[in-house]
Amino acid sequence: MRLNILFFASAFLLTTHTVWAAGARPLPSFTAAQARQGEEIYESTCAMCHGSKLEGNFDTPSLTGRFIQNWKDTPIIELYAYIHRAMPQMSPGALSPEDTTAVIAYILEQNSIQAGKTPLSTQPKSLRLQFIPHVITNNK
Repeated sequence: MRLNILFFASAFLLTTHTVWAAGARPLPSFTAAQARQGEEIYESTCAMCHGSKLEGNFDTPSLTGRFIQNWKDTPIIELYAYIHRAMPQMSPGALSPEDTTAVIAYILEQNSIQAGKTPLSTQPKSLRLQFIPHVITNNK
């Protein structure tokens, strides 16, 4: 009897863990160096519209707080495609794939997402598999 209970308890835990893991979305991976590069690019090409602290203004959105909440659970490829195609506003499409991912790394870092050891890839296949996480911030 004890063996049966142990077997069913183990099966339940394995099933629960598998279901939870299957529903989990991979967090984006980027390096601190990539975020530093993104910060430099941001300051020279994005800050004039989005503000030096990503705060936005009356014409452009903030890139923290509500912005990240609006993009949560979205594949990184969608943010990448938008930035690469439409930004900067005065010269859309001017950012290289590497510059685009660096800017995304900086935006993620500024939204309390921790840098890791693996750079954010420029490959669409990889970017489709990483999602913008739900982040709780005090920013509006």
